[in-house]
Amino acid sequence: MRIEIINTDSGFDSLRDSWERLTDNTPNYGIFNSFDCNRLWWKHHQHLGELSIFVAIENEQVIGIAPLYRHTSRRFGFLTLNTLSFIGRGASTTPDDLDLIVDASNATHTLKALCQAVFADPDIKRIHLRDVPLTSKTPDIITSFLADNPGHKKSSTVRSGPTQTRLYEDLPADWQTYLSAQSRNFRKQVKRRNNRLQRTGTARFPLCKTPDEIAATFDALVELHHSRWDSKSQTDDHTGSESFTESSYLSFHRDLTDTLGQKDRLWLQRFELDGQLIGVEYAFSYNNRLYLFQTGFLPEYNHLAPGHLMMSQLIEKAITAGIKEIDLLKGDYEYKQSYAGKRRESLDIEILRGPLVKTISRVFTNRT
Repeated sequence: MRIEIINTDSGFDSLRDSWERLTDNTPNYGIFNSFDCNRLWWKHHQHLGELSIFVAIENEQVIGIAPLYRHTSRRFGFLTLNTLSFIGRGASTTPDDLDLIVDASNATHTLKALCQAVFADPDIKRIHLRDVPLTSKTPDIITSFLADNPGHKKSSTVRSGPTQTRLYEDLPADWQTYLSAQSRNFRKQVKRRNNRLQRTGTARFPLCKTPDEIAATFDALVELHHSRWDSKSQTDDHTGSESFTESSYLSFHRDLTDTLGQKDRLWLQRFELDGQLIGVEYAFSYNNRLYLFQTGFLPEYNHLAPGHLMMSQLIEKAITAGIKEIDLLKGDYEYKQSYAGKRRESLDIEILRGPLVKTISRVFTNRT
C-alpha cells in the first residue's frame, strides 16, 4: 500500500470514481461523505486553507481516503496552530457524520496506514476531526496507533467530545403503519392540521424537478428563512439564524441543489396555498436515507403549523418512494421527537501535537 497526498483541484476531481465506489450504496456513509458534497464545499470554501487529501492505494486501486484540508486555527485564545480538518467542516457549515472513507473489507489496515501518514507531518500541530460517528473505527484506530508509537503518544494530547446526538427513524412500507407507530397525540395533531388546512384553502406540496424551478425555489427558501427568523427576533428576543447568510454558504447550496437535482437526490418541496408559495422544505436522499435539512415559511401562516405539514408530506412521499430511513440531523428541537425516536451519536476528536503545545494544553486544562 502507498499513500498519496492530493493538494490540487484537478487531483480532487480525479478521485470522483474511486470516491463514489467507496461511498455510494454503502450504508456506513451518508450524504456529507459523498464526493459531490465535499467537492462543492471545497469549490466555495477553498479560501479557508489548502487541500491535503490522503489517499491509500493498493494494487493501483484507491481503498481509502482521508478528506482533509490544512489551515491555521487558534487555541487557548492566543496559540495559532497548523491544523488538519475535514473537508466540509468550516465557516457556517456543520455537517453530520464526517469520517475517513475506506473499503470495508480492509478497513482496519487502511485506517492505520492513513493515520500513520497523517501523523508523519511534524508541521501539523493540531488534528481536529469533528462529528465522527460513534460507530466509526477511526477513534479506536487513533488510540491504537498512538499506543503502538510511543514517540507520537508522548508528544500528543488527545481529547474527544462532546457527543452530538440526533434523531432518526426507520420507515415502514406505508404511511398508515408509520402513523400507527407514533403517539396518539401525534396522530390527532396530524389530523387536526390537515382538517384546518382544508378549511383554509387549496394546498399543494410539489417536489421541484427542473433546474429553473429548483433555483427559484431555493432563492425563495432563503427569503422565507430570513423572514421567519426576523419575525422571531422581533417577538421572541432571538438574534436570528446564521444559516443562509454567508455568500460562500449560499453558493455552495445553490450548486449542491443543482447537482443533487440532476442525480434525483434532491427533495426540495414547495408548500403552495391557493397558488401562493408560503413554505419550502429542503431535504436530500442518499443511500436510502432522507435527510431533512432546512425549512422556511412565511411567519404569518404560523397558525397552520406549516413546518409540520411539510415534514409530514415529505415523510409520506419518502415512504411511497421506498426510502428506508429519515434522518433529522443535528439540532435538539423538541418537535423532532414527534417524528423519530432513535438516536445517532457522533463526537469531536482533537489531537494536539508537540511538547510545547502539550504543555500549554495541560496548563490550561488544569486551570479549568
